[in-house]
Amino acid sequence: MLTDLRMRNILKIFSAQRESDRVAKNIEPDALNTAIRSVAILVDSQVAFGSRAADVAGQLGPSAIEMLVSRLHTPSCPTPETFESGVRGLGAWLTAWQFAVFEILFHFRSSAVEVLRRIAWGEYDWTQGNALEILVRLAAEGIGRDVMTADFHQNFRTRCR
Repeated sequence: MLTDLRMRNILKIFSAQRESDRVAKNIEPDALNTAIRSVAILVDSQVAFGSRAADVAGQLGPSAIEMLVSRLHTPSCPTPETFESGVRGLGAWLTAWQFAVFEILFHFRSSAVEVLRRIAWGEYDWTQGNALEILVRLAAEGIGRDVMTADFHQNFRTRCR
């Protein structure tokens, strides 16, 4: 039988999830771009990059996953000066932007596994490697390990001949 304290904790969890979902559904594209940008500009500092991505994931909630994926190929403008092609080379901002989206997805943990699998094994796209990396990192932590292993086994057999 559930105690009152346990029941209150369960209700708090459900309430927090609903609030997270409500916030994500109401997020404006500019706010989403600002959130991704806040992670992308930190790409050179692994600790700050991961920490900020975790914060953004916590603020957005898992219902923002599809919105994030829809932004993979459309980085915000203007490109920060430190990411201009003359400074870092062509495509530097797009690369940092995509790394940021995937790092945020990583922090959604098991909630992001299906969309990551869809990207990793779907239609050819240069973001597949990023999705595979995140799946491997999650599997290393025990999240989706069996599915990821089966995916690798099946897809390498059919695609890497």
